[in-house]
Formats: sequence, structure tokens, C-alpha cells
Amino acid sequence: ADEPRDEDWNNNPVIQEFMKSQGFSDNHALYAYFNQRLFEIVEGHGKRLLGWDEIQDAGLPADKIAVQSWRNHKSLWKSAREGSHAILSAGYYLDHKQSAAFHYDVDPEVIKGAIEIEIDSARWQSWKMELNFNDTKLDGELYMFGADENRRGVMGIMGNLYGFEQVKEQDGKLEYVIEGPMGTATFELQQQGDSLVGESSISVFTLKIDGSRSGGSDMPDGIALPKFEKIEPLTEDQRKNLLGGEACMWTEAADSVTLESRIWPRSGAIAEKLWSPSELTDDSSDMYRRLLHLNKLLQVIGLQHMSYREALFLNRVEEPYRVPLNHLIDVLQEDLLFNRMAIYDPPFDVETPLNRVVDAAAPESYTAIRFGRKVDEFLETKEEGLKEEIREQLEIWASMQQKLEPAIELYPFLEEVEPHADHLFRLAELALGRLDNSEDSSVSKAELDALLVDARRAYGGTLLSVVSGLERIIKETGSEAGG
Repeated sequence: ADEPRDEDWNNNPVIQEFMKSQGFSDNHALYAYFNQRLFEIVEGHGKRLLGWDEIQDAGLPADKIAVQSWRNHKSLWKSAREGSHAILSAGYYLDHKQSAAFHYDVDPEVIKGAIEIEIDSARWQSWKMELNFNDTKLDGELYMFGADENRRGVMGIMGNLYGFEQVKEQDGKLEYVIEGPMGTATFELQQQGDSLVGESSISVFTLKIDGSRSGGSDMPDGIALPKFEKIEPLTEDQRKNLLGGEACMWTEAADSVTLESRIWPRSGAIAEKLWSPSELTDDSSDMYRRLLHLNKLLQVIGLQHMSYREALFLNRVEEPYRVPLNHLIDVLQEDLLFNRMAIYDPPFDVETPLNRVVDAAAPESYTAIRFGRKVDEFLETKEEGLKEEIREQLEIWASMQQKLEPAIELYPFLEEVEPHADHLFRLAELALGRLDNSEDSSVSKAELDALLVDARRAYGGTLLSVVSGLERIIKETGSEAGG
């Protein structure tokens, strides 16, 4: 009964006859019936039924079920308020390829405000939205504030709110982008009177959208502007219904070779968050100190989350190129799930081989994390020993282009990440110059800014994870570095 398709039920004569005999008016009633029957079976064995958020609406006794929330904290807390045991999965999806710090910042007992944009209560409009994907219909809402260059908005999908500040508006057409936990979603909507129609694209997925005006400062009879961040706290008894969380790993883009690298060590950060006192788990920077140690320990006890890369990828190139290629892959990280899926043509399916650079890259680069921490410490202390360590790393990256160029010519499967190799080389050279106080004056601020923008783009489903550290060296060292 997980994610049933209405079309399959509607076109099955046996199911339709059964629904008619039971007096079910729609598929929701059938779904509720299924859960009620399952509840009776489970309870008959002395167990408690655990299900996704949808069982909240299946007519089951709240105090006798447990709800696992894949949607958001609001759904989780709704279950707790109604008397159900509740487990949080939203925010702990390892397959979304978020950082350990992202997961570590999630707490079942804390709802953090999702909206950071300025809310203009004097000038706003709202639409009720319906998002359609195949046979699935999702409810949503859109709030737009301000005008012209100050146009901004909030998009709500299944109870999750996403703020965005940049809106293109011309001839009744609205274009904006939201960043969700699974990647970048682009929206292109056309105003037709009080309606909005268009579509949203998330990687290879397209959602058709229909919206109708529901309120605004120009509609005194419309819905009121909600207060987005006000959420009543749980009582002590309700809080006891929160059992914790679960790290989820779905395998749309993982197989037996790459799976351990997608689970570990990030799941260690989630475990620490859920199993340790809250007063000890409020510093993600300090968490990485332990996570980097765990990463090595897991390798010692036999996990292949690091060594798999050798068999998967590095042995496909000749010996002279393996070391520099490994240095490059070390500072690449897999893009968010749906962003990564956009690289496939034809679209990704279960037969698609997982043998590209993105599969050799980890969801998070710990080489980049160590480098960034070292840069931060050096900029604060100006310690000469740290400066030498940073210089050694920069020299490795600055010499990589010469070593990798022949490999990219020999092996076409490396071409998709060639821009990363070029950006790493160029930024490392600039950083070396600034570190040694011999910066290249031929690089203007505009050229540097353009280079940094390009370096942050995804190529081959991967991101260059050391850009921020390199940028800090380039912009914060030189004549001000004290030598």
C-alpha cells in the first residue's frame, strides 16, 4: 500500500467491484480500509502498527499506532499531539546526499523556521496550488510579496515551506527557483486572470501546476496571510510521544559497490545526534572532529566506503594517472539527489550502470572539510606551520592539470569533470600567489568572481567542494596575512 497509484486501482475491475460492494466512494476509503484491516492483524499479535504519515488519516486509534514522518516536523508533532508515538525521517534521508552537518542540525524536538525572507504584510498575493505528477496530486500554496526588484515569495508543498528572493516577472510570467532537500526546483508559471498555470522541473521530473487566487492585500474577502513561523510547543506529555528518528537510505542511485560510501560515515552523525544529550550535540564543527576519526575507524574494521573507489574507478586508468585522479575525486562530492539524476540521457533507470565519476565521489568530501578547517585556523592564528601545510596542498592541486590533461584525452569518461580539474588548478595557483604575497595582478576582481561562480557549478553530477576554502585564501591573505 506504499505509494499506490490511483490509475492501477481505477482500472482494476476486481478492485472496483470490491469497492462497490463495500460502499467505498473513493480510493482514500479503500486505503483507510486496508490500514484498518492491517491494524487489526498487527494488534492481534500484540504489536503496534507503524506507518508513514498517511496513516494519520486512516481512522485508526491515535494512541495505538506509531507514525513515521517522511514529510516534516509539523506532521511529526501533529502525531505527537494526537497521542501517537512518532519517529522522524524527514531530514535524515541519506540518499538526498546532504552533508553530515545538515543532518546533525535536525532535531525531532526542535522546529526551525523555514522562512528567512522579509514578509511584506502590506503588499502580498496568494494562490492555492495543485501540483500533478503522473497520477499523484500534491497540494501547495504560493505567497508573493512586494513588487519589481523587491518581488519575493514563499512556496508551500505538502506542508514544507521554502522561501525565495529572486523572481523574474514579465508579461504575466513568473519564474523562480527553490532549493529543497532533494535538489533545485525551477518554476515557470503564467498568470491568466486569477489563475496560475505552468510547470516545475526537478531534475528529470516535471510537475504540472494549476493555481487559483486565494488571498492578498487586494482581496479583503480572501484568506488571511498566515504567520509562517508560529508553532505551538509540545506539552511535556506530548513530547514523550517523540521516539526519535531514523536514517533512511533509498537506492535509486546506489548499488552494492557504492552503498557503504553513501551510508557511512554520515549516519554516524545522525546516530550521535539522536543518542547523545542535546547539550552535547549543538556544534556541527565539533562533530566533524569526531566524524573524521570515525571515518578512519570504519575503514579499519572492514567497511569499503573509501576503498571501493579503487575497484570501481581508479583501476580503469593507467598507473601514472591514478594518484592525481584520486586527488581530484577526493575534493569532489556528489550533488543533491535530483540534481545528480539530471545528468543521465536517456533518463536514469534500474539498468543504468553506476560507474561514472559521480559514483566514485562521496556525498561529502572530508579532504575539503579538513582543508577548510585548516584555512580557518590559519587565518585566525597566522601560524607558519599551518601556512606550510596549506602551501603543500595547494602545490598538489596546482600541479594536477599537467598530470590529468593526458588522462582526460585518453579516457572520455573523465571529460564530464574536466571543468572541475581546470577550476581547481586555477584557484590553487591564485591561492598560492596570494599566500606567498605574489598575487597575479592580471586577475581582476570581476574575473575572479566569474571564476568562482563557474567553479561552484555542478559538472557530471559532482561539485568542487574546496571552492570556499580557496576563496578565503585568495581574498583574505596576501599583504594582510602577515607574511
